[in-house]
Amino acid sequence: MTRKIFTLLFLISNLAYAQNCFSDFAYYRPFQVINSGTSELTDMQFSFDFDTAILLDSAKLQMSGADIRITDENCNPIPFYLSGATSDSTNTIWIKVPLIGAGDTLDYQIYYGNDTALSVASGDDTFIFFDDFSQDSVDMNKWEPIGEFRKLTVVNGILEYASEGSNPGPRFKFLRTRANFSEDVLIEFNARISNSNGFGFSSTDSTLDRVIFRQSGFGFDTMNQVAFNDDTLSNGISISQTYPIIRFPRGEFRDARLRAGVVNDTLKISEFTNLNDSSSNFDTFELGRSPMSAFHFILSSFIGADIFLDYIWLRKTGGDQLKFDLGDEVVLIVPTNVSKQNLETDLQFYPNPSHGTLYIKGLKAGLHSIKLFNANGQLLWNSRIHANETDLKFTLPDLANGLYKIQVSNGQELFKSASIQISND
Repeated sequence: MTRKIFTLLFLISNLAYAQNCFSDFAYYRPFQVINSGTSELTDMQFSFDFDTAILLDSAKLQMSGADIRITDENCNPIPFYLSGATSDSTNTIWIKVPLIGAGDTLDYQIYYGNDTALSVASGDDTFIFFDDFSQDSVDMNKWEPIGEFRKLTVVNGILEYASEGSNPGPRFKFLRTRANFSEDVLIEFNARISNSNGFGFSSTDSTLDRVIFRQSGFGFDTMNQVAFNDDTLSNGISISQTYPIIRFPRGEFRDARLRAGVVNDTLKISEFTNLNDSSSNFDTFELGRSPMSAFHFILSSFIGADIFLDYIWLRKTGGDQLKFDLGDEVVLIVPTNVSKQNLETDLQFYPNPSHGTLYIKGLKAGLHSIKLFNANGQLLWNSRIHANETDLKFTLPDLANGLYKIQVSNGQELFKSASIQISND
C-alpha cells in the first residue's frame, strides 16, 4: 500500500551520533523521527519507506529480511514490522515510537547484514492489535466466534469464515476480535467480500448489537449500506444507504482503512478508505441507536457466503505529525581478506529462465559456496563448488516453477545475489 513519506534535508552532522549496538552486523543507517506537531505522542505507530530491494541485490540483506534490527541511540530495541516483501524497492517499515514530545527529534539506527540472524520483527509488539494469519490455524486468543460457524480456518495465510445457517439464523452469528477498543483508532485490513457478508463493529455492552458495512442498495460493487442488527430475532435494518459509497468490488481482495472510536458512548466512524484506489469518505457516521462503551471489530457472514481476511492491524491516530530523515549507510564490518577486485566481481547467470541447468560466468578460481533460496527466504540448497576461470556449469535440484534467489560467496563475503526464474515447461 502506498504511503506518503516526507523526507527532510539530511545534515550529516546531525546524524553522525550512532554507536555500534551489534558486533555481528555489517551495516547500519542512522535515521531520525521528528515530531512536527504540537502534542506529545506515546507508543505511536509510524511508517517509513525503506528500499530493501537494493540491499538484496547487493547481498547485504537476507532474502527474508530476518537480519533487520532497529534500536534507539542507547541500543534499546525498537518494535518494528516489515509490511512488504524484501524485493520491493518501496517497502514499508512500521515502528512503535515509545515517547516523543512536541517538536522533539529522536535518533534511531536500522541494522542489517547478518546471514545467521533470526527475525525479531513483530506485528504484535508494534500495533495495538495485529494478525497476518501466518500460523496454520486461527489464533483463538485473538478471535472469538459468536454462535455456530460453518467455517473458521486459515488457508495459505488467509482467514476464512462462514457462519452456520441454522436458527436463530446466520445474521446473529459472527466472528469478532477478543480485544475491544474505545479510543480513536485506525483499522487497516485486506478483505474479500460479497453482497452477502461484510465487516463492522459490535458492542461490548450488548453482544448482538452491531453495525455492518455491506454492498447493497446502489449496486453490488460498492460498499454503500450500513446495516444495524440487534438482539431481537429480526433481520436487522438498514440505517444508511448513503455511507460510505466506496467502491469495493465483489470477490476481490481490497485494502481498506477505517477510523473509529467511541465518544460519549457513541460509536463514530470518521474515515472509510479503499487504499487500492485512494477513494475515501471522511464524513462522520454516528451509531446513535446503540450506546456502547467500547467495540470489537467483526466479520459477518450470511448463509453460504464466506468472508476472507488477509491481514488486520489497529494503530493510533496522530502518527501523521511524525516525519522521517534517513542518513547514509555506515559499514561496520569490512572484510580484510577479500580484495576489492573480488568484491566487485560482475557475475553473470544464464540461462534465465533456467530449465534445470545454470551457468555462472566471471568467478575467479577457487572454492565457492552457492546457496539457493525460495521466495520466502528459506534455504533450499547449499553447495560448495570449485571454480576455474571459465564458465561454471552445474545442475540445480528438482524445483517447482517460480522465482528463486541465488547467492555466491567465497565463505567470507558474498560476491553476488541474483533472481533466477525456474521453468520446467
